[in-house]
Amino acid sequence: MHSARALFHGLSQSRLGGSRHRLRAAGCVAAMLGALACSAAAAAPAGATTLCTGQQNETFAPGLTNTTQTTTFTATRTLSTCLSLADPTITSGSASTTINAPFNCQSVLANGSSTSTIHWSNGQTSTFSFTYTATTVNGTDQTQETGTITAGEFTGRSAIGLVTVPALDPLACATSTGVTSLTGLFTLTIL
Repeated sequence: MHSARALFHGLSQSRLGGSRHRLRAAGCVAAMLGALACSAAAAAPAGATTLCTGQQNETFAPGLTNTTQTTTFTATRTLSTCLSLADPTITSGSASTTINAPFNCQSVLANGSSTSTIHWSNGQTSTFSFTYTATTVNGTDQTQETGTITAGEFTGRSAIGLVTVPALDPLACATSTGVTSLTGLFTLTIL
């Protein structure tokens, strides 16, 4: 673990003139330890202080159909692995976000804003206030969240969340039950 932290330290030094390959090396070592996917770390911005990967479970009540209706969207996030230069006591976390709005299968991918409270493994919390932009790329729905930690640990730091879930099934959208849940990947970078 010590050598992984030493390489992860190289990640923070990359903004001081180090080469981009330090970023990739840090990500790959972390992946070998089960910490991060190599591609997620390679895409992390230089100067990142905390990187987390995990899963996002989404529920829609009522289910998303082709008809617009007020829907409660709940995203539950499990940050199963975190590496933090800013606070090494953080190894994992969890968060949830709920949005009530008119949605249908075509409009669920939209732009908006929300707030999520992250509960860290060290007992601390962070409030992440963000705007989100969603797109469909190669059969997946990708949502980028860009914002700031507005309270708790890391207050004042910028943060970026990336959600990747399978695209909505058009056959399920055509039923009366609709799409009631999705599961995908979530990555959080705190700068």
